[in-house]
Amino acid sequence: MKILAVDTTAVAASCAVVEDSKLICESFVNVKLKHSQTLMPMVRDMLKCSDLDISDIDAFAVNVGPGSFTGVRIGVSAVKGMAFFGYHGCMPEENKLGQRFIVDMHIEADLREAGRTDDLSKTINYAEVYQDVKAVVEGEPVKLLERLAEKIWERISTKYPMAKGVIITIHKPDVPIQGLLQETSVTIHRP
Repeated sequence: MKILAVDTTAVAASCAVVEDSKLICESFVNVKLKHSQTLMPMVRDMLKCSDLDISDIDAFAVNVGPGSFTGVRIGVSAVKGMAFFGYHGCMPEENKLGQRFIVDMHIEADLREAGRTDDLSKTINYAEVYQDVKAVVEGEPVKLLERLAEKIWERISTKYPMAKGVIITIHKPDVPIQGLLQETSVTIHRP
């Protein structure tokens, strides 16, 4: 099992991937509490240098302290396993019959004010994110998963200016390919 661990509770931020108690890769940045700007690019670069993709990660771990900088609130809000029915694909039968698409999204935002105030208007509402992703996936068909992911990012970044970065994975479990496979998927990282 590969675990992506993130620590944003101190002045410096760090992340690492561990597999079965063995360190696979790690990254450390000391830019004096700019975690909301550095966390997602740091994770993306670390995974890229290690020839890993976010879809290779089985679990996430986040350090919650102790520490005077509870930066975990600057960390990642995640919505995983959103399932929708759409008509995307390059094959005519995909556009006619449709199929399931499963979307995982990790949004980086500065969530400190929401943590201090317990005010829903100070964060990114998961219920609204779900509806936004649903509108895109169940909306106008596109040929490529890459384009579908970009359309989701365009909507999220426009509607939620506090979103500083995102990792979106779109899974296509019912692919019309001859052969045995579990699924195809595309993951994009946007700062």
